[in-house]
Amino acid sequence: MDWKPDPVYDPPDRTRTIPSERPSEERERWEVRGTDIPGYFTQDFWRALHLWARWKKLGWPYAGGWAEQPGQVVDIVDALEEESQWRSMSSSL
Repeated sequence: MDWKPDPVYDPPDRTRTIPSERPSEERERWEVRGTDIPGYFTQDFWRALHLWARWKKLGWPYAGGWAEQPGQVVDIVDALEEESQWRSMSSSL
């Protein structure tokens, strides 16, 4: 997937401030340039997202529980699951 900024709505010099949806003690703000956005969606990002979606649908890729899984798989699932939980909590408020 190749996302490119729209020159009308996302001029290259435009900067967006993205607030965090975390609780106030963890709240951060990021500034992201429109031209930097495609760099966040790397092959590694899409692979991690695919792995997390398969985990949600089918469970762990290897027999046994979480302790039997490679460390990177557990880290990816934990990170994306935590973000998913925050997003669903904030959207239900």
